[in-house]
Amino acid sequence: MNKISTITATAALTLGVSSATNAVPNLQLDAQDGTYDGTTETTVCATASCDFYAIATPQGNVSEAEILNNTYYVSIALMGPGGSVDTGGSFGSFDVLVNGISKTVLVTDNMVLGVPPLETVLGLQDADPGDLSTHSIFPTYFTQVAIDFIATDTIATYDVEPDAGSPASKVAGTGSFYDIVQIDTTNLAEGYQLHLDLYNTEVADCEGPGNPNCVISDIDADDFAPFSHDAETGSTGGQSSTGGQTSTGGQTSTGGQTSTGGGNVAEPSILALLGFSMLGGLLFNRKHKIKG
Repeated sequence: MNKISTITATAALTLGVSSATNAVPNLQLDAQDGTYDGTTETTVCATASCDFYAIATPQGNVSEAEILNNTYYVSIALMGPGGSVDTGGSFGSFDVLVNGISKTVLVTDNMVLGVPPLETVLGLQDADPGDLSTHSIFPTYFTQVAIDFIATDTIATYDVEPDAGSPASKVAGTGSFYDIVQIDTTNLAEGYQLHLDLYNTEVADCEGPGNPNCVISDIDADDFAPFSHDAETGSTGGQSSTGGQTSTGGQTSTGGQTSTGGGNVAEPSILALLGFSMLGGLLFNRKHKIKG
């Protein structure tokens, strides 16, 4: 069963899925030399170092201008053996390279326990209705990197589900835009892997007669890649790890937007918030310099 059919999406979270039958989603993730797993509906890259392609296609109510003028994010989430993750554990590290900017992420010291997107208000990292669905992954430790799509980085439009694994061969084609997130899991603990989701965000506007429970500065997902078009690494790491207590991450989605993780969510690491905010700023500046 398609994972996205198991959740009740709000109107603000349905933009990533076109209403047309078999249409290409506005947002997708692919992995060079990856394989589409029909059971989990995820493109899996089994090599230690992999290029993940974030792909945006203007269509429907998502215009080319909107794609080129917005910042998008890829969340990178920890998945443990059997789906569970120990809280407070140390599970090695992984390296991320985006548009020439590299970062080594210590697992779990430089990550946040909760549900994407990354909040700027510490107390909001637990799931709320505007966050991504659990989709059998969250809550768990994750971080996010900012990417952007620029007019010169084009790729042929295609559907990842039947045609995963060779995005590099489609570069310079027309119809869609791409950016690459390179991840190296050589130093990730044995048996662990990383799950990627793609989305852009909006900040809650609490003015006017809106939701009386609205929280100022709450960050919600706006457009997102459907969960049948996400990606992950294989469990290729081989480093030793030290674990803590098992968290609730990796449980089956309950069908709604609210996580079943309850209040068992640690406060975000300051290093994660500051480090990746800086990375996001650098990538945002890249877009505006290139666009003139």
